[in-house]
Amino acid sequence: MRKFAKKILIILKYLLVFAIFYYIFHLFNFKKFVFYLKHVNFLFFSLAILCMFIGFVLNIYKWYFILKTHISVSKKEVIRSIFGGYTLSLVTPARVGEYGRFLFITHKDKRGIILLTFLDKIFNISITVLVGLTLFIYRGIKAPLFLKIFAFFVAFSVVFFLFLYIFKSRALYMFLIKFKFLRNDKIKSFFQFLKQDGKKEKLYIFLFSFIIYVMFMMEFSFFSASFLKDTFLIGGESFAIALLWKSIIPITVAELGIKEFLLIELYRLNNVSIEIAMASALFIYFFNIFLPALIGTFYLLPLLKRRNYEK
Repeated sequence: MRKFAKKILIILKYLLVFAIFYYIFHLFNFKKFVFYLKHVNFLFFSLAILCMFIGFVLNIYKWYFILKTHISVSKKEVIRSIFGGYTLSLVTPARVGEYGRFLFITHKDKRGIILLTFLDKIFNISITVLVGLTLFIYRGIKAPLFLKIFAFFVAFSVVFFLFLYIFKSRALYMFLIKFKFLRNDKIKSFFQFLKQDGKKEKLYIFLFSFIIYVMFMMEFSFFSASFLKDTFLIGGESFAIALLWKSIIPITVAELGIKEFLLIELYRLNNVSIEIAMASALFIYFFNIFLPALIGTFYLLPLLKRRNYEK
């Protein structure tokens, strides 16, 4: 019964994503799209690439900093796990494959690495939710009441967890192991890292995460401005709000779906050509998701061959 329900949910998700892109391309003007691509401002486009590069380097360093605090790991392993994680995330729903970073690291404590991946993502999600929700409220965008309540509930839960982890990690650990199903030795080992880091290290990770988020937002803004200069601020705001809802409602196939739909709608609200939103979104997808995932396949394939050989 569960398998049947799971299949139905997957089919519904694919149908919904298909409906989203059918709606987008129904509005899409291909001639306008080509016109914007032909008249791209290469200065802004180059600044977008620079932001992408800085953000990516900082992301690798942040993951190295997180791992190095707990285990012995080489920089090569960190790079392999980042790129390999992108590849796995692209072929799994809601990017759960990113938790497969541990496959590329030789350290024995795989559960600990999975938890550290979760904590890394929690920092990212918290900043996405905080900034996105702030701009969503500031812009006064209309949305159904139940969605607003849901967004606030998710935002509060994520930020509250992050607050406890940074300032009251021991209390969070003691709270979690009160649950009987979490006191199992195998599961309990997941939470050992919660009480090890100091506040200083956690605040460093938060700062890294925030700078990476700003680079990511500016990258989209510069891509948007490379097609039309006046859309720099609109691009940043729209992207932050779209990321918020994509984090809360991850309806995507290969990381495409709800975010692109929201960007289109937000640009329409600002009376800006949707072709600019789509072009910027496609460049973001290529440079930040598809390209890293493609690089990651060169690390993943030898791993798969080795595992098949061992079997």
